[in-house]
Amino acid sequence: MHEDIGVKPQLEPIFDGIISAEQCSHSKRNPACYLALSAMLGGEPENMVFIDDSAANIEAARSANFRTVQYRHSLEQLMHDVDVELHR
Repeated sequence: MHEDIGVKPQLEPIFDGIISAEQCSHSKRNPACYLALSAMLGGEPENMVFIDDSAANIEAARSANFRTVQYRHSLEQLMHDVDVELHR
């Protein structure tokens, strides 16, 4: 998560929980990582949102049926994209 731009404090009020993919024993490029994280949280992948700047990691999360938002430019852009994804 991009702590340097203050992402986590902005996201905490929006989501029921936040977990880092770094807590997974699998590579973020492996869909098994996201399935393990959803099991840790006790939820369904399609009800979870993965945020990352890497297109490869985004694709892996999508392969595991996660909703995704790719961080690209700014905190403002990210928050807009999260809002759009949550209201789909």
